[in-house]
Amino acid sequence: MIPSAKLTSAWLLTVSAFLAGPAIAAQSASLHEDNGVSRVQFLHSTSLPAHEREREKNVTENGLITVASEFSVAETINRLTTIVEAAGFTVFARIDHAANAAPVGMELRPTQLLMFGNPKGGTLLMQDQQTIGLDLPLRVLAWEDASGHVWISYDDPVWIANRHGLGSRSDATVTAMATGLTALVSKAAVAR
Repeated sequence: MIPSAKLTSAWLLTVSAFLAGPAIAAQSASLHEDNGVSRVQFLHSTSLPAHEREREKNVTENGLITVASEFSVAETINRLTTIVEAAGFTVFARIDHAANAAPVGMELRPTQLLMFGNPKGGTLLMQDQQTIGLDLPLRVLAWEDASGHVWISYDDPVWIANRHGLGSRSDATVTAMATGLTALVSKAAVAR
């Protein structure tokens, strides 16, 4: 967690340099507040693919990315499961938090977590910094808000990498994870 509970300009520059490239980082990113949530906006990222621009604008200061889903929580996780398995990832667990709340007499709106990953990619990152094992395999949460809207939330792989201090030898893997995760979630969230 960043001590000031706000993005520092150094952290913002680091993230923007990683995502947009160091040559344009200083003028390419800005910080915006929206209902108390800080978001990084990349000003000159129109040359990036649409899914990368979408990912960039949805990253909060604590690395959380949340996007809307057109489907129920169960269908969103079903779709994501099918998509990640077809892409060659291993599904390690599916947890239905609402179902787990019922036996203890508590109610929870639909909330399901999918844990998945690629042991080769994860191992490469853990060889760099073993503490990243706290955040692997990747986790995606589908949840329903009080208004009945369904959302998908996950931690930004770039934020995770920075949290654990991964070195430059992990850059390609982290970039692939960030790009791939954004694409997988987008595909699960929207009917095409």
